[in-house]
Amino acid sequence: MGFDRIKPPQQRLLERDAAPDPEGRAALFTGGGDRPATGAITDGLVLECSRCGAASALDPAMAVRAALPLFLLAPWRSHPLFAVCPTGRHRAWLRITRAE
Repeated sequence: MGFDRIKPPQQRLLERDAAPDPEGRAALFTGGGDRPATGAITDGLVLECSRCGAASALDPAMAVRAALPLFLLAPWRSHPLFAVCPTGRHRAWLRITRAE
């Protein structure tokens, strides 16, 4: 055992000054192109807030996160979901519609 794994300073400087990979870590996360649409799962949702009047476009996963940890559902109301408004960050009654 020795220090044979430690590089000499000149070699470390040369490696540091070498041009980095242009894609870098992004090459690890590139996809295989666009995914095909599968209907309502990939369609966006629009949340309309009854308190501030803002309309926010969200994907279904973000809508679920906005509803957690607590949400109320009152189907008889015009805005049936009580959750966090994504625009104002306050709890309010929201209406969910599909983006067109």
